[in-house]
Amino acid sequence: MTEKKTVLQLAQERRSVRTYKNEPLGKEMLDSIRSRVASIHEPFGGRVSFRLLNAGASHLSSPVIRGASQYLAICAKKGENADLAAGYAGEDLILYLTGIGVGTVWIGGTMDRDAFEKAAGIKVDEVMIAVTPVGFPADKMSLRESLMRKGIKADERLKTEEIYSERSVRNIALDHETYCDAVEAVRLAPSAVNHQPWRIIHDDAGFHFFLKRSLKASGSPDMQKTDMGIALCHFCAVLDEKGQEYRTEKLPDRQEADMEYIISVIPA
Repeated sequence: MTEKKTVLQLAQERRSVRTYKNEPLGKEMLDSIRSRVASIHEPFGGRVSFRLLNAGASHLSSPVIRGASQYLAICAKKGENADLAAGYAGEDLILYLTGIGVGTVWIGGTMDRDAFEKAAGIKVDEVMIAVTPVGFPADKMSLRESLMRKGIKADERLKTEEIYSERSVRNIALDHETYCDAVEAVRLAPSAVNHQPWRIIHDDAGFHFFLKRSLKASGSPDMQKTDMGIALCHFCAVLDEKGQEYRTEKLPDRQEADMEYIISVIPA
């Protein structure tokens, strides 16, 4: 029996797949995905939903994708936390898909959004945050995909010290394997154009997540807010896996120059 992979192993293995075998997922695999979706909980109250879309039947495509026959639309109820919630829930599902051999890639802009929203049946109180193809990765990347990955330096990540700051003198978080793995999982997370906008400050109160914006916000979808949901998902998934109890809370009076405070993870 194949040993179940850890969250950190899944974060290391996951990559943005843009070239697929033109094979739809079978019923058994789709049933397992639906089961996983039913178990996902995110801390932002965004009421996230997923819609499986048939690319051929709905004439859906993206100029950066080759061979995908199915997509998942990641949707949420409108509200200030919609992007964060969709990022968290969507990445929870993507980590699961990685573990069962299904390729994915977050797509927020390079698509005919109207066509995807129509196919997903978006309601007036909903917003479609992003989509991802779901399918089996092709044996070889397309030339376009190879060039894209090179252009955005897809395999490069900021160093730990560039995303994480320690301000506790009593409890240095990275002395503990659980938190080392959680921060490393964040470091490996996907982000729009690989900008990696998350910053974590640890002090005696907990781990505080901040957005260091590098792309201009233009309402929802706000892909860098989605990135923050993705990062938080990676962090919390490691804590869940290792049995570390915690709560998430937005604390008052958390400010840092040139950054937007998102939420805190407070260990029990």
